[in-house]
Amino acid sequence: MPNNDYVGNITVPMANYLRSIGVTEFRNINIVGDGIEWNNTLVVNLPFLTNVGLIGNYGDMTINNSAPRRIRGVLDITGTAPANISNDIHAGYLNLWNVVGNVGINRFYIVYIKDVNNVQYVNKSNWWDTNSVPANVVIYPEKYDPSAITGEISYLRPSYRAFFDGNTPKITPVSGVDVAYRGTDTSGATQVPPLDESSWINAANNNDGAAPAFSSYAAAPKWDAAAFNALPVE
Repeated sequence: MPNNDYVGNITVPMANYLRSIGVTEFRNINIVGDGIEWNNTLVVNLPFLTNVGLIGNYGDMTINNSAPRRIRGVLDITGTAPANISNDIHAGYLNLWNVVGNVGINRFYIVYIKDVNNVQYVNKSNWWDTNSVPANVVIYPEKYDPSAITGEISYLRPSYRAFFDGNTPKITPVSGVDVAYRGTDTSGATQVPPLDESSWINAANNNDGAAPAFSSYAAAPKWDAAAFNALPVE
């Protein structure tokens, strides 16, 4: 069997089998099944993940991709998010649906929170994670009241926040907006990752897992402060 490009869907039992025969990477695949179905207790030790969807309940689990494994491109977790995601490099684009707590999203360049119910836990760190690099950008589907994100740790806040204008993701300005929505960078010179998911998929597949090229915040699509402040709070 080849060790990548299982395009489509496979179940966790099949993924366990592939892993048992020496598969070193899952690429461009959805793996369907709850975390408890993996051949582990509460720690899911996976090989390289490149553009992978995990569909199921991963609550209370740890997705372990510590050295020498890496999560590359896009990781889409549809269902209950794991308690922790370990990744030995700071890279990748993470889609999270049901955010349940300290998930280690600070290990990803882009984090897209797709479920609004528990967004207050975004970027919360575990006690051992106090020196982790924060995510550059966290995307929220809508504009939120500041009380919805009070669980954030100040030193793990993203460099920028982003929202969706229709289908177009835009990065918030670094000035003129509520501090609860503004990231930690105030110069506008920081290089920010592209927000479109497809660019991450293409880069990971075509450049040995590399991230797509970044651009300066000054060149990134963004709202002006007046337009941002005029958006209704959801």
